[in-house]
Amino acid sequence: MQLGIKKSLQRAVNIIFPAKCVVCNVLTSEDLLICSECWKDIEFIVDPKCERCGFPFDFDAGSGALCAECHREPPFFDKAFSLFKYSKHSKSFIHKLKYHDQLHIASFLAKLVSHKLQNLYEYRVVIPVPMHAKRIRERLYNQSAVLAGQIAKISKLDFLPNALIKKRYDTPQSKLSGQERKRNVLNSFAVSDNDKKFIEDKRVILVDDVYTTGSTVNECSKALKRAGCKKILVITMARVAI
Repeated sequence: MQLGIKKSLQRAVNIIFPAKCVVCNVLTSEDLLICSECWKDIEFIVDPKCERCGFPFDFDAGSGALCAECHREPPFFDKAFSLFKYSKHSKSFIHKLKYHDQLHIASFLAKLVSHKLQNLYEYRVVIPVPMHAKRIRERLYNQSAVLAGQIAKISKLDFLPNALIKKRYDTPQSKLSGQERKRNVLNSFAVSDNDKKFIEDKRVILVDDVYTTGSTVNECSKALKRAGCKKILVITMARVAI
């Protein structure tokens, strides 16, 4: 009975508020977030790529190959992957999640991530890249925490939303160059005293929305490793690949 009512209400909602593509706004079926035309333009990241940070190569560098950056300065995290390249289309729906309260996008992205995690059973704890409290008051929510929560829920993993703390209110990374980004977030993250016991000797998934230079996730990983975390897998939705 209740299931029938729920389905009827959902049909009514779909009629009043028809589903639209989050990229181009054309009408889609209720279970599709992106229309077929826009879907074709999403550039998913596949092999070959850097074994450590997931940077996509445009040539076959062989198994276990590292990019120049990971050779020069190995990151604190152990492995990273992004779903797709940061482009006009992916930027569109990431910004709608990040700045325009379209939180349902997080569930769609988390389902894509869950398929990638099927062969990575060793990672059992999910932690988001944090925002400073002042930034959350300005934005009202942390999109990385929303994404991480959905990933943990769908993949049935432990979720520690407050394990990492942003200690300083810094300049937004998007306004800075590569070297400025590193200096901007240097030593700006810490692990909560309440959660240290839950990450010690654990294999952790660290979640953020976009991987640009990797400075933010690397500093977060440094704080986690210093607190006793055993291994870190970084997951981002999109990757700047230029």
